[in-house]
Amino acid sequence: MMKTRCTGQRRNICLFALVFAIASVAFLLVVGHFDINSEVRTNHFAVADAIIHGILPDVEYPPFALVFLTVPRFFADTPGGYEVAFVAQTYVFFIIGLVLAGKFAKRFNYSQYFAMLAYTVMMLLMLEFVLDRYDIFPMVLTMLSLYCFMTKRYAWAWLILSVATMTKLYPAVLVPVYLMIYLVDKEWKGALKGVAIYVITALLIALPIFLLGSDMIQYFFGYHMDRPIQLESTASSFISFAAILGLTKVWAEFGASQSDNLLGAWPDAVEPFLTPLMVTSLLILYVFGGYLLLKLKKSGRYNENSKMIALGMISFAAVTLFVIVGKVFSAQYMIWIVPFVLFLLILPIDHILKRRMLIIFIAAEVLTQLNFAVNVGIYEGEFNDIGMLIVLARNLLMIALLILVANGVRRQLLGDPVDSTDQ
Repeated sequence: MMKTRCTGQRRNICLFALVFAIASVAFLLVVGHFDINSEVRTNHFAVADAIIHGILPDVEYPPFALVFLTVPRFFADTPGGYEVAFVAQTYVFFIIGLVLAGKFAKRFNYSQYFAMLAYTVMMLLMLEFVLDRYDIFPMVLTMLSLYCFMTKRYAWAWLILSVATMTKLYPAVLVPVYLMIYLVDKEWKGALKGVAIYVITALLIALPIFLLGSDMIQYFFGYHMDRPIQLESTASSFISFAAILGLTKVWAEFGASQSDNLLGAWPDAVEPFLTPLMVTSLLILYVFGGYLLLKLKKSGRYNENSKMIALGMISFAAVTLFVIVGKVFSAQYMIWIVPFVLFLLILPIDHILKRRMLIIFIAAEVLTQLNFAVNVGIYEGEFNDIGMLIVLARNLLMIALLILVANGVRRQLLGDPVDSTDQ
């Protein structure tokens, strides 16, 4: 009788998949035993059940998110059963991300074991947000798009990036980053083809929504443009610190946006400027990224490795800016940044920089969990000094991480030549 077993690289996949499976089962047992009213059981199940019964609800998600929310409903018709099916679906995507982590590492002669270990640890630290939100789906799709771009499967990279954007909006910030590489390489036709694939894919995904006469897309944009400053956002943490010092008065309130928001004179005054500030910050980043690539090319240091390092740094900075400058910085947004931290970790850049980057990001994840325990668990969304100081510390760490990566990578690219091997 033939026996199959995990050997070599498969052993690594089996090991980390088993660890995450045990954690997932433990999560389900805890939620079931204590009858915890989770996001999946309440919000996601309600949306999926409505769709199964022919109703297209107005939700704050882009259209393709409905696919991931609806699929588990085909396997279960109760909230508890739906949650088990949903966790099984997230587990499949975790495995896809795990395999991609190994492939990224192999491409740059980095330890595949350590890459998978880092990926697993970063995901386990956000376990309940991985299993009880749907952010792992656009995250893994974005990761897959990056891998396709890195391996020159450009058509697939653009198509998958479009699907990721129609699942969660944030991957759209990578469009100018991809274009930057094309334009520096003077690949005009490739740039046009890539944008065409991206736009056509998005239109095809949105088409059924329009044909059904739903206002879902209009509702989605209105929802995000009109929502106030969320309690965990960077702006909220700074304003809250001012309130702790007695400089202003603020309070928290659970609003129609289904989030805990910060209200008061200062939050109301700042809120209209945050989205324009985020857009301006991203534009500055894209200009800087283009300048960096052009300077690399003129210096004769523009090769495949330096291109990938620039891609990793600018992509990381774009997503991180989108998170820390915006009106919302929900705990699950940390999941979005995992692939970019992992990508930078395996690239041939300074070892000390990578170690500091990983320590800061893991510390930020730990503070995110502490924030959730204090602000949601203990104080149930009410404004409190201890909770807001934790949020401020997390946000300051993310700002420090952004500065560390941008400055460290810039100095390496424009300073010492980039090696083809890890340092």
